[in-house]
Amino acid sequence: MEYEAFISEITDVAKDEETRRELFHAIDVNHDHVIKFNELVAVFLDERKIMDTKMLSYLFGLVDKDGDNCISQAELEEFMSNNNVTYTNMDIIDVFNKIDKNGDKMITIDEFNEGMKEYLEET
Repeated sequence: MEYEAFISEITDVAKDEETRRELFHAIDVNHDHVIKFNELVAVFLDERKIMDTKMLSYLFGLVDKDGDNCISQAELEEFMSNNNVTYTNMDIIDVFNKIDKNGDKMITIDEFNEGMKEYLEET
């Protein structure tokens, strides 16, 4: 995600321009002015960075393309593909099933938040 796209997406989370700029530069680890998926995930893995409900909601919104407040397996796969994440179909199924606690084939924001927190605790 390039700088301009990030700034327009993060406006609800970070109201002032300076905060948005600092957040972008904190996530853009290699300073190429593009946030890649691995950089975004790294924010959640690095305890020195911000990991709060607003950031998790932002990441959830990036995956939830149709805006129905649920992530389908197809949306997860599309997100990973669009962000050059190497995966197999089994990887997608495993990750999805691990996060989808109630087994309804949709990941809610609560399931997503809990899944991210569990993932962080495992690493």
